Amino acid sequence: MKKLIALTLVLLMVAGCSAPSLKLGLGMVANMSGGDASADGDGKTQADVTACAVTLDGNGKIVGVSWDVAQCKAAVTAAGKVTVADSIQTKKELKEGYNMKPASAIGKEWYEQIDALEKYSVGIASGYISALGDPYARFLTDREYEAYQQTESQRYVGIGVVTDLDVDGYIRVRTVYPQSPAASAQMQAGDLIVSVDDTAATKDNYTELVGSFRGAAGTKVTLIYRRDTEERTVELTRREIDIPTISTTMLENVAYLRFSSITNNTSQHLEAAIRQASQNGATALIFDIRGIESDNVTVIGNMLDILLGKMTTIYQEDASGISQELMSSDESEVELPMVVLTDNTTAGTTELFAQALRDTGKARTVGETTFGKGTQQSFYKLKNGSAIYLTVARYAGPSGETYDQVGVPADYEVAYPAEMDKTATMGDPEYDSQLRRAMEIASAAVKTDSEG
Repeated sequence: MKKLIALTLVLLMVAGCSAPSLKLGLGMVANMSGGDASADGDGKTQADVTACAVTLDGNGKIVGVSWDVAQCKAAVTAAGKVTVADSIQTKKELKEGYNMKPASAIGKEWYEQIDALEKYSVGIASGYISALGDPYARFLTDREYEAYQQTESQRYVGIGVVTDLDVDGYIRVRTVYPQSPAASAQMQAGDLIVSVDDTAATKDNYTELVGSFRGAAGTKVTLIYRRDTEERTVELTRREIDIPTISTTMLENVAYLRFSSITNNTSQHLEAAIRQASQNGATALIFDIRGIESDNVTVIGNMLDILLGKMTTIYQEDASGISQELMSSDESEVELPMVVLTDNTTAGTTELFAQALRDTGKARTVGETTFGKGTQQSFYKLKNGSAIYLTVARYAGPSGETYDQVGVPADYEVAYPAEMDKTATMGDPEYDSQLRRAMEIASAAVKTDSEG
C-alpha cells in the first residue's frame, strides 16, 4: 500500500446511513489515486456506511475528529484520497461499549477492534479513542504505559522531578526529589525546562519530553532550564529513584503533611509520617493535597483505613446509578483533629480522600473547591504493550454523594494571594494564607478537644 499523503484520513464504519459515494470492503483496502475504493469481501455500498474524518497536520499528527457526515464528505472532496479500515462499530455502539460499565462488561469485539487498529497506526488508534466522547479516555503507547506504571510504583529510573505544564508550554519543575540526579545538579522547584536533548519544549510535546526523563539506568539526558532570566545546561545520568510522597514539618504542635504525589506506597508513607508526628508530640494533623491528582483508588482507600474507624469509605456507582461498596476501613483509627488543604487542582481520587474525611466529620477542608473529577477509569492492556484508558464508574464517599463535576467544597474558603508565586511560597506559613488558616482551625480543634 502506498504511503498516505493526504491530510485527511477517513475511517468508514458500518452504520446504515448516507455517506460519500464509496464502496466499503472489509479489510485494509485503499484507493490512493482518488475516487472510490474498490469492494473487497461483502461489497457494502454507500447506503451502509457513515464516515469519521480524522484531520491530520503536516506531520501526520491527529488534530481533530468528526462524526459529522457532511464534514466527512467535504474532507473526502478536498483530499481526493481515502483509506478504508476494518469494519468498525458505529459511534452509538462505541459509546455503549465503554460508558461506565464494569471492566468485565466491556465487549470483547470492541476490545479486539482497538487492538487491531493499534497494529496499523498509533495515530488511528488515538483518533478512534478521542472520538468516543469520554473526556478521560486516552490511548497510551507501550512506552507511555510503562512510564505510567513506574510512576505508580515507589521506585523508577529517571532524573527525579515532578513537573507540570507551564502556560507558555515549558516544563515547570514542581518537585525535586532529594538525592536524585536533578537535586545533585541543584535544580529547584519553579525552574522551567525549555529544552530536552536539543528538542524545544512546547505544549504539544510535553508528554513525550517528560516521558523521556525516564530510561535505562546509566543513560544520559541533557536539559536546558531557566531560573529567573538565566538559562543553564545540565547533563543528568538516569538512575533508580526512591520516590518520597509525603514531607512532614512540625508547625508548633501541628504536623503539616504535604503530599507531592500519590503512588502505590503512599499509604505506607502516611502511616510512617503519622507515627513520627505522634512521637514528635503532634496534637493535630494538616494534610496538604493541593495540586495533587490521582486515579489510584486502592491507595486512597488504604489511607482512609488508617485514619477512619469501621465503615464503608468508598462507593462505586455504575451508569444506572446503582452503588456498591468498593472499600471499607477497620476499627482502628487516628484520634487527632485533622484539616485537609485543597484547591481547584486537587483532582481525582485525591478528592475522594478529602470528601471521605469531610463526610465523616473527621476533618475540615480549607482552601478552594476541588476540581470535580469523580469518575473511575481503568486500563486495558493491548497485546503489544500499549493500553487504552476508559471511564467505567463514578465514585462516592461515605455519605453516598458523588463529587463528580461539582468538586468537594472547602468548609473555609480561602483564596491564595494573587500577588504570590504559588510554586515558590506554598507551604510557607509566612506567605501561604491557606496554610495559616488551616493552622488556626487545627489549633482551635485541639483547644476544643482539651476543654471537652
